Amino acid sequence: MFPAIDDGDLLVIDRKVDQPNGCIILASIHNEFLMKRLYRFQDGSLELRPDNPKYSPILLPSEFEGDFEIFGCVIWSIKDQRCKQ
Repeated sequence: MFPAIDDGDLLVIDRKVDQPNGCIILASIHNEFLMKRLYRFQDGSLELRPDNPKYSPILLPSEFEGDFEIFGCVIWSIKDQRCKQ
């Protein structure tokens, strides 16, 4: 994801905290992992929105019957600040 999470970042994911609108979640759809911002709507539908504008949002209607699971909310991101050669 860009700009919040970069390749190589170490993430702390909490399975027990609420997932408010706009939080970054770790989820799986059809057994593929993804990290997106979560938005819930009153009709029960969900939008999984990427930070990177190269990718499109994923819309999940309230009657979505596929394999979908939220594993938790990203609460910390740790970046490696060492010089890379």
